[in-house]
Parts: sequence; structure tokens; C-alpha cells
Amino acid sequence: MKYIASNSIKNIGKQRKVLFLSQYFPPDITAASFRISETANLLSLDGFSVNVLTAKPHRSQPINKEDYEIFPEIKVIRAPIIQGKILKGRKLGYILQYLSFMISSLIRGLLNTDSTYDYIIASSPPLFIGVSGWILSKVKKAKYILDIRDIWPDSAISAGQLSGEGFLYRFGKKLEIFLYKRANLITSVSKKIKNYISNLEENICKVEVICNGLNEKLVEIESLNNVLSEFEKNIPDNKFNITYLGNMGLAQDLDTVINAAIILREKSIYNINFLLIGGGVKRTYLEERVRRNELKNIIFMGPFDKKNAFKFMLYSSALLIHLKDSEVFEKTIPSKVFDYSFANKPILFGIKGEGNEILSSMPGNIYFKPSNPYSLVDSILKLYENYDYYLSDVKANREYMLNNFSRAKMSMKLATLLKKLG
Repeated sequence: MKYIASNSIKNIGKQRKVLFLSQYFPPDITAASFRISETANLLSLDGFSVNVLTAKPHRSQPINKEDYEIFPEIKVIRAPIIQGKILKGRKLGYILQYLSFMISSLIRGLLNTDSTYDYIIASSPPLFIGVSGWILSKVKKAKYILDIRDIWPDSAISAGQLSGEGFLYRFGKKLEIFLYKRANLITSVSKKIKNYISNLEENICKVEVICNGLNEKLVEIESLNNVLSEFEKNIPDNKFNITYLGNMGLAQDLDTVINAAIILREKSIYNINFLLIGGGVKRTYLEERVRRNELKNIIFMGPFDKKNAFKFMLYSSALLIHLKDSEVFEKTIPSKVFDYSFANKPILFGIKGEGNEILSSMPGNIYFKPSNPYSLVDSILKLYENYDYYLSDVKANREYMLNNFSRAKMSMKLATLLKKLG
């Protein structure tokens, strides 16, 4: 499937100018980084002039520098951000990081970007980026668009980062309403987030759903049978390999996976492995837990860029998605719901909400109760004992996702919404 630029924009009339504000952008390896870079690239193909104002690289990076993705059609402007040793050991270090980028992005946006834009799109989380986006939209005389991927500060409470009774939470709720009321357009990744925002208060603009989606480019350019030998040698080929790809943070609760690995060992089941690929604030802790429990059935790898990480999916027996059991996380749809379908492999999913509905509607996937290692083990054994049956069921899942949730279709919908704003 190829992306086709909209003739109504490309090469006709004034070129519309977009400024994306995102704390994350390649080479950072995060779902937000992929979403913004792919969407920005597709909008540029559709005739928009696209700038991205982002932070200097500060999250998980590809191991190989040559894997950094280049975006020749997009002007990328970098602003400084607090990171590294300054944040280590600080309980609310991530808040300092968010605030530092809010300030630096505002200054850099005022001094080092074009004098005017048609649209400024601020992508949250972090919600603080919405402040600099709103101010810049006033100065640059642009329409202000908020891209909401989860509900902050509520998501921070569910992840255990904030107390629901403190000043930061109360301030975050007021900031949330303040920004929602000032947006010309709000986009959300799920219907539940849309409903939440729409029902908060009056005088909030219309909210539109722009889901995450599967990137057709990966399907076009990757050889589905060509898994590099350097990857093969790191993966036990005589094992049943269950792969988790992505952030190892508080919300993902990967302690559940470690507990499941301990249960499997207690059952004397030694031919099932977990591959945990990626980075995040919990990785060091998780690695230490694995060492302390002398677990041989968990392997940590990466982080890798998106294309190379996908090759592990092709080599894996099954893929794993998990979020903490929280009502807040039910409102979002993890990007893995779409990305994992690339491999046409069974997916073990411990999530609720719309992500659960999508995966449940596709054959060959198995649900387990979030944060319940016994439920995860039961699902793993069910899959392991009937693997050929489940594998044959998932052969059309990639095509289903491309037909219903392609990144290009979502970007075209965004382009249409922007044009309607004028």
C-alpha cells in the first residue's frame, strides 16, 4: 500500500506551514517519536511545509549511529533539555525535565523558527508542551492544535509518579482545562480520550480521533523473511520466544513478566523465553531483579531503531503487550497494538479499553488479566500447547491493520482537518 498525496493541497496555491512541538523525535526511541516523525513526513509529502521543534536526544537511542533516521523534507529545530546526572535520584526529575523543555522550546520557537505558521501542533504528553505551543500560536498567528496521547496528570497518578492529593496534581488539572479551552482543534488517539475531553466542560472545541497506525513504509521496504544473522545469534532458536518491544517504564509494569518467568521455572518449564527489548527508567531495576532471581529465561536486548526492532518480531514466536490495571490506561490505545500486527504473530495482551477491543476482534491473539502473572502464564501455556492453530489464525492481521489503521490514512485525516481550520 502506497501513500498518495492529496491533490487538493500538493502544488496548488499557498503552501501551508506546520510547526510540530514534541519533546520526542528520532533518534529517541519512543512511540511519540515515531508518531510525530511519520506524521510530519507524510504531511510534507502532502504538500505542507513542516518544521519540528523538539528536544535534543535524551531517551533510548539506537545502538548503531547509522540507524538514525534522516528526514530531508523536514526542518528539525533542537532545544536543550535537562537530562542525565542532573535528574538522577530526584523524585520529580521528570517534571523538571518537562518544564525545562517547555521553557527552552518557547525561547527557541520565538527566536529560531519562522515568523508565521498556519498551524502549531503540540503533542502531549508532556502536557507542559501545550503551554509553549499556545503562546507560540499567538505570536506566530497560527491555529493551535493539541495532540493528546494520554490523560495527564491522571496517567502520572496511575503510574505512581504523582499523588492525587498534591499541588502538582491540582495544578495539572487546571492546566489541562486551560489548554483544552484554548485549542482550535484537539486530536486524540482513542474514542475514550475524545469522550473524556469532550465531557469535561463547555467551551472545548471539537475533538477528533487520530489513532496511531501501522506504517506502510515498513511493510514495503522490509524483506519479511530476511532476519539479519546478527540478530539470530542472540536469540535461542530452540526456544519458544515471547518478545516485548518498547518502553520499560512504570506504566508497563514488567514485574508481571518477571513474576511469570519465576512461575514457569517453578513449573519446570524451561523452553519458554522472554525477550525484553528497549529501554526506560525501570530497565536497570528489572535487570537486577532477573540477576537476583537467577532467571535464565529472560533476555534483555537493545534498544534498537524501529525497523531493526521489527525484525525481532518476525523471528519471535509471540509478542507481548502489557499496561498496569488502571482505568486511566483503558482510555488510550498503545501503539504496539498496531505495530505488532506487522509480524502476523500471536499477541498476548494484558490491556483493557479500545486496544483490547481491537486485538480481541482479530483472530489468534490471547488476553490475560493485567498485572496478574498467573493469568499471563495460563495464556502462555494455552498458546504454547496450541501454537500451530493460533499461528495460522493471525496470517491476515497485518492486512487488516493496513486497511483500517494505516498511518497514512490517519495523516490524511489530519491534513483534511487542518484544511477545514483555514
